[in-house]
Amino acid sequence: MKKDYSMNRNISISLKKFQQRIDETRFSGVTIKEILEQYFGGKIISNKEQKKKEQQDLQCFLEDIKQCCKYSKTKGLLDKALMENTDELSRIKKEYYKDKQNMEKELKKVITAIENLPKRQESLPIFASKINGDPHSLDRNRLAGQIFLKLLIMAENELDMTKENNNNEEQYIEDIEQKQQAKQSGIITKRKPKTTEEIAEIYYNNNILIDEMSNMVLIRNLIAFKDGHAHKGWESFSNRHEAMQVTSYNLSQIDKVMIAFDESENNNLYSELLGEQIEKSNRILDRKLNKCLIVENPGVFTNIIQNEKLKYIPIICTYGQVKLAGTILLKKLVETGVQLYYSGDIDPEGMQIADNLKKQFGNNLTLLGFDEETYIKNKSNVKLSEIRLKKLKNLQDEKLRKTAELVKCKKVAAYEEVNIDALKEIIEKWN
Repeated sequence: MKKDYSMNRNISISLKKFQQRIDETRFSGVTIKEILEQYFGGKIISNKEQKKKEQQDLQCFLEDIKQCCKYSKTKGLLDKALMENTDELSRIKKEYYKDKQNMEKELKKVITAIENLPKRQESLPIFASKINGDPHSLDRNRLAGQIFLKLLIMAENELDMTKENNNNEEQYIEDIEQKQQAKQSGIITKRKPKTTEEIAEIYYNNNILIDEMSNMVLIRNLIAFKDGHAHKGWESFSNRHEAMQVTSYNLSQIDKVMIAFDESENNNLYSELLGEQIEKSNRILDRKLNKCLIVENPGVFTNIIQNEKLKYIPIICTYGQVKLAGTILLKKLVETGVQLYYSGDIDPEGMQIADNLKKQFGNNLTLLGFDEETYIKNKSNVKLSEIRLKKLKNLQDEKLRKTAELVKCKKVAAYEEVNIDALKEIIEKWN
């Protein structure tokens, strides 16, 4: 290089300059690459070439994996899930370069699960055990579980989950029609599930249950039906006007949920509602018992059911955030023509719950006690932090947004328990 480097602690020489010096010697025409290949006894590949080869190898790997799919729709879901720069693709790349054989096993587990979804409700560990021999293979902390959930969400969003393992085109068409009817009735499909409950609903819609026993809701004066017959357990509690807890598993075992009419009512009311001529039930929907109260807090629920004047009022308690069991129950009530009325706390979290329910059920749900007048009348001394108040900025319901402005100004909460007398006055008129 015609330079004394003996005093340098670190030496840096560009390949370009090094090549120039070689070309000024009797070895002119020999490239650095050729020298290195002769020295190491093998072909030298540039980083760019190496990266390109790795991409090609990965693409070939994914194409080979897709050949394991029995159905074209499964391939389509995989293609969309593995589009360039997705999180799923990044995870697969990382695992692929780490352990190609393990990555192949994981993807095959996903494909097997997607193409063999259960025909009836089944817990996730049991389903995973049957499909892959490992009850934890589809857990959300596993790569296979993450990709599996991604495909379920994509299929839900597109209203395109076919359950092709049954190879039943009529069932596929029926599934699509049912989901479209649900959207038209005001029940809005969630597009980007974020909370645990939204994700649980995605699983449930595909006959998979997670946390099926602890996920529950408190009810009174509701009755369930299976194959046109009243559920004896629900019926017994309703006849006594007693409260009962139902889990998401209980709800997965029934077809319909309706308001429990008083025994003095016409016995043919249920048969008309459940029969083929469902339009005849329109006269019933104008009656007092087509309404159902939903409360956020168990203390309010208990106070109301202890009131003898309100013994016939249908009521549900969600225990705060509406869990999967609550969502399933409310959907089943809406399907039978019941108008929902929701009461809760006027604080950031309570208003978020109300807003989410309003987005989900639209005109099928009426908010009770979330107006500005109720807030002023019942506001407490409990201060709301700025962090909590920020939760109010994304509310979409116009009524809630107006009240939220007042809450942000006063910076205090108003609780459902304080509004209980006004709530009782409203539902007393239902009688």
